[in-house]
Amino acid sequence: MIDFCKKSVAYLYSIFIALVLVDVLIIQQFINQLCKKNFALPNIVLLIIGAIFIGAMSYLVIRYYKSFGPRLNALISRPVIGIVSIVLFFVQLYILKNIYFLTGWDAEVIFSSAKELLNGNDVAEWYYSAYPNNLFLTYVFAFILKINSTLGIYPENGGIFAIIAVQCALAFLTAYLVYSVCVNITESRIAGLAAYVLYVAFIGFSPWLVIPYSDSMGLVFPLLTVRLYQLARASSNRIRELILYGVIGLIAFIGFKIKPQIAIIFIAIVLWDMVRLVHTLIKDRKKLVERVVSLAVCFAVFISTAVGVSALLKSSSDKLDPEAEIGVAHFAMMGLNDEYDGIYNSGDVDFSQSYETRTERSEANIRVVKERLSELGFFGTIRHIAEKSLVNFGDGTFAWVAEGSFFKVVLPMPNDSMSGFLRSFYYTEGNAYDFYITFMQFIWIGVLALSLVAGFYALRNKGESGITVCVLMTGLIGLILFETIFEARARYLFTYAPIFVICATVGLFSVLKFIKGKKVEGVKTNDTDSLYSDTML
Repeated sequence: MIDFCKKSVAYLYSIFIALVLVDVLIIQQFINQLCKKNFALPNIVLLIIGAIFIGAMSYLVIRYYKSFGPRLNALISRPVIGIVSIVLFFVQLYILKNIYFLTGWDAEVIFSSAKELLNGNDVAEWYYSAYPNNLFLTYVFAFILKINSTLGIYPENGGIFAIIAVQCALAFLTAYLVYSVCVNITESRIAGLAAYVLYVAFIGFSPWLVIPYSDSMGLVFPLLTVRLYQLARASSNRIRELILYGVIGLIAFIGFKIKPQIAIIFIAIVLWDMVRLVHTLIKDRKKLVERVVSLAVCFAVFISTAVGVSALLKSSSDKLDPEAEIGVAHFAMMGLNDEYDGIYNSGDVDFSQSYETRTERSEANIRVVKERLSELGFFGTIRHIAEKSLVNFGDGTFAWVAEGSFFKVVLPMPNDSMSGFLRSFYYTEGNAYDFYITFMQFIWIGVLALSLVAGFYALRNKGESGITVCVLMTGLIGLILFETIFEARARYLFTYAPIFVICATVGLFSVLKFIKGKKVEGVKTNDTDSLYSDTML
């Protein structure tokens, strides 16, 4: 049962990633999708350069591993990675302080509403009536602003940098989790270090951290959920296992309320636990009750948290118009807008808001979905999906600067020389901007290519590590389907970038093991740094 499911997921995942790669490497040369960036080099050239670089590094690793491997392995540990993460957090905080600005679109509305809540006023009823899913995030921001106001740390610009600082801290907590999850999968500290370095280069210094919104705030939740799942599965203490399952339910709900896509990885965990449950029913019925109870605890916490949060938000939601809510059908309709490649379109929003009730709006959206599918036809739908996938997966910067009114207010430079230098990378008019976006694209193409091999690792490993990789792959399959069906946004991938990084590292690890013919890994961890420690994240 489990082997069949692993093979099915591995093959489906490989097909999906392969199609994305074909789209990005080949089809993109013939299509000018919306939000397309002009990189200094074509994607295929970036892939070739990356292949040469990775090939050279792999040769050096295999050739000289015996001389440097044990020494490097001795230097790497969770405490060391934790200390490095703290140092990098302050480095990134300094960078963000020099480059941050005030943006527009939804991020501005949510931050402004958080300030209103802090001052005892109501939120923007027109916005939250249409998009009530962002109400929870607004309260999170208001809570951060309240703490910041009490401490008086970042009083300028309404305290927005306090939110940025929290997002930066979450990003480097995620970096630590990248290391821990990867070490748990591969049983190699060096592989964990490789994943850590790749994440820091790709996400740790991403300018998206200066945007106070759900993408950066939600970054930690998918991987934290996976890490808690690893700890729960490895625990020999039944009470601790149940507590961890409860925490998984809590974290999954909070992540879902911050950004709905985060729930996909939770669904993947539940699906694989159900596979285990069926397998247990067939092989060992004595353990069936334990697995059912674990899932029940997880769902109970998820649901009870949902009830509690709903009660806390009741004072604000009572003033909103529930009939004005933009539903799921709207985003599916907008995702089928061929003229705009499935991205946000004000015309579609106006159409949906022209209906007074949710039922009427949903029916109208579904009707348009059917009409657009009929107009596109089979081959037109395939072409549309290809163009839409390029919007989602064709940009390693996750569509940086692609939102409306992006640089709404550019703030004075706190340090003329350093601020100017740093802004030259992240601001569109900067001299180093083309280098930055091309470098990000270079990493992204490499991550996608190496991720393709992760399925091979899952097939060859029958233990918990193989299951964990299957959970990651199932989550990415769900994400790809989500992005294909609903509104197209490259930044919607941002919260799952750490999972892409781990899959890429696992893919590279598999290649090295295959070339070497045996495990290419660090010396196994000792008792003070247990791979399966129940007490450490």
